[in-house]
Amino acid sequence: MEKQQFGPTMETSHDKIMAAKMEPVEKMSQDDRNLLRESWKLITRNIEDTAYLIFEMIFSQSPDCKQLFPFMRIIDSSKKRSPEMEFHALRFMQVMESMVNSLDRPTSISPLLDNLGRVHGRLALSRGFKPHHWGVFIECTLFHFRRVLSQHRQFNQLITLDKTIIAWRTLLRCIIKSMKIGLSRDLANRASHKEIEECSWTLPSIPLSITPPDSISLPLFSRKSASLFSILPKFNNERSSE
Repeated sequence: MEKQQFGPTMETSHDKIMAAKMEPVEKMSQDDRNLLRESWKLITRNIEDTAYLIFEMIFSQSPDCKQLFPFMRIIDSSKKRSPEMEFHALRFMQVMESMVNSLDRPTSISPLLDNLGRVHGRLALSRGFKPHHWGVFIECTLFHFRRVLSQHRQFNQLITLDKTIIAWRTLLRCIIKSMKIGLSRDLANRASHKEIEECSWTLPSIPLSITPPDSISLPLFSRKSASLFSILPKFNNERSSE
């Protein structure tokens, strides 16, 4: 007799959606993957400066992004660097490093991107994050990647440089599309929980005095049965304090 298997035995619909977002990376040619790896080696030689300049440009091109980082002191790099800004910029670069290291198995990074999307879901509600901010991030990143790579002999030929930047654009778009799935799921879950919470707290109004028809006689509550209703206010107070 064949044993019944419990637990997931196939990909969930969410996994399939996340995998579909990485399909362009999976279809990349080996040449494009090599260009990404080789260019990343050059970018990481001065990754702190590149990361900082990317975020500096983001804040310049889209000043409303500053509201996403109220804890961060935005300082012009020509004067003094903000440690908070530098730290956050490097965190984004770490995501791209993880992606470059996973070019042969891009779906392995999907859980990380899904989680980052959920984080931005919280930012959307608390600090006004908008999806177009990701578009600004892509363009600013590509601008500085192109600037850095054009200084190296390996990428000083325009055709090679353009091909490399196109590969980076494909990669960045896949990253953002995957994060958008996490963002959408987080917002949907929050809306659902809010709706359930509102329903659970909306109690039907009960009339205090009811005159029953002559044909119905209502039983009198004993002290014991009446004491059960004293639990309700206590229960509601406990719920409201959670």
